[in-house]
Amino acid sequence: MMASDLKLDLQSIDLESTDGDLDLVADDYEIPQSCQIRLLTIAGEQFDNTAVGIPWMHLMSDSGTANNVKRALLVREILQTPGVKKLDDFRMEKSGSHEEVRFSISTPNNKFDLGITRAE
Repeated sequence: MMASDLKLDLQSIDLESTDGDLDLVADDYEIPQSCQIRLLTIAGEQFDNTAVGIPWMHLMSDSGTANNVKRALLVREILQTPGVKKLDDFRMEKSGSHEEVRFSISTPNNKFDLGITRAE
């Protein structure tokens, strides 16, 4: 049997259960987490069967794909994340075998600076 203690400040955090998963939600801090999860999924997805997964994933790993196409696809994913009101800044940088994406988003109550790194 597992036991755990959970202490919450009930003034600022709500405890929610969605589809059997337990989530701590405070203001709109779940929005940047959702945004990063979307991009990390894209960065980490690899399928032998290209009919499965993100339809345009092959474009992200293809060295022949122009950076402006990659940028447009990533910007679209960020802006389609529920709760993102505005993309304030977006940068893609490549250093050796690593690609880094840095961006800032505005949500209804906050502004967040985020980023992900992907090794080729």
